[in-house]
Amino acid sequence: MTGGSPVTHCVSVVCEVGADQAMAFLSDGAKLGNWALGSLATEHIGNGIFRGRSIDSGETVFSRLIPDPDRGIIRYEVGTAPDQLSPWIWSIVQPCDRLGGSRRQTVITLIAWRPASMSDSGWEMLQREHEVEILIIKAQLEREAG
Repeated sequence: MTGGSPVTHCVSVVCEVGADQAMAFLSDGAKLGNWALGSLATEHIGNGIFRGRSIDSGETVFSRLIPDPDRGIIRYEVGTAPDQLSPWIWSIVQPCDRLGGSRRQTVITLIAWRPASMSDSGWEMLQREHEVEILIIKAQLEREAG
């Protein structure tokens, strides 16, 4: 990491679904492969680990999802090997009624912490991917809700 360079990136969206539905969707490793551009077409390989493929690099990516429903947090441990996963992607599910809005709406936030080994171009790509992913999440959740 270089001094002064951003080490986090965050995107949010309001979805027309309840928090329970959003939490279940974002905690599902099979569904991860439908929206995470860095881990497409996921398949469970055992021990709670999913394997997918990055849309930009073509690399195989491994993920373990660790949901904390009481706090509305899903931690995504990610890496290029199942035994080298790092928790640098998180999502937060915030029911809008806690913010004075409707309980039928939820704010979903994706947060990424930049790994020290990530190049500037890789970090830029990840940020753009998250900006698209949050819109894909919204569209898929709202389509599922009907």
